[in-house]
Amino acid sequence: MKRLKIFSIILLILSIVVCVGYEFKWSRGTDKLGPQISMDETLIHVSVKASDKELMQGVTAWDEKDGDVTNSIVIENISTFLDKGRRLISYVAFDSDNHVTKAFRQIVYTDYTSPRFQLTEPLCFIVGTDEIMEGMRAKDCIDGDISDKIKISSDSVIYTGVAGEYSIKLQVTNSCGDMVTLPVTVEMCERSDYASRPKIGLTDYIVYTKTGEKLDTSSYLQNVTIGDQEYALTDGEETYGTENARNYHTISRSRIEIDDKVNYDKAGVYEITYTMSGLEGSKGKTRLIVVVEETQETDTESSEKEES
Repeated sequence: MKRLKIFSIILLILSIVVCVGYEFKWSRGTDKLGPQISMDETLIHVSVKASDKELMQGVTAWDEKDGDVTNSIVIENISTFLDKGRRLISYVAFDSDNHVTKAFRQIVYTDYTSPRFQLTEPLCFIVGTDEIMEGMRAKDCIDGDISDKIKISSDSVIYTGVAGEYSIKLQVTNSCGDMVTLPVTVEMCERSDYASRPKIGLTDYIVYTKTGEKLDTSSYLQNVTIGDQEYALTDGEETYGTENARNYHTISRSRIEIDDKVNYDKAGVYEITYTMSGLEGSKGKTRLIVVVEETQETDTESSEKEES
């Protein structure tokens, strides 16, 4: 009985020694650490059109067991904006034991601009219409066409069934979280008034400019429509007749009054009003929305100052 007890103890000790030895051998032969990711810069300046190859430039990975595993690096995620034009990008690298390492750095876009609105027609509609959003467009330098993301802000009030002028705000947000708003005036007209009033056509209905850059307001005039008749604009004598088997009518630009109250020295959103009297004293009015943007240093210049 005593010998059996001693034998059992010896067997237990041998088992422990074998297990410890195996664990030691396994731990020495197994890579428990993930790759080490290195970057030559923790902040890079790139275009909004930068490819993955450009975003990966200067990023390498080394593993204790596998050696150079730079080819395993992938871009895991690019964040929404930390601030305008600046994002955080995360990289991950893998080794043969499926260990994963993550690293981060910031990117600053050198050519980023916030989303911009476009209008294909003036914001004047017949009472009762439900299509006031039809002519509204928005373009973004990262996402492209984001017209489907345009909304009327919740604090805006408009009654499409009641004639009048309404001040509302449009808003749109891109995938980076940059939201822009645009105050506009929407006019609802009775059908009879809408049919008889002159309709002044412009080449654009929203224009973006920089502080200090004044617009040539008359250059945006395109044509005038009264009833079913379209008139080309002229700086000379008005005509009304047929030329080359088609109706050709012109009307003088001088008939159109231009009210330009834009402060070109101050960033903001303004309206230029074009007004013209038509038949039986009716008046037509079209607005050109002018967005004056601050002229300022680029994000690249700003970041360089921060780094220095």
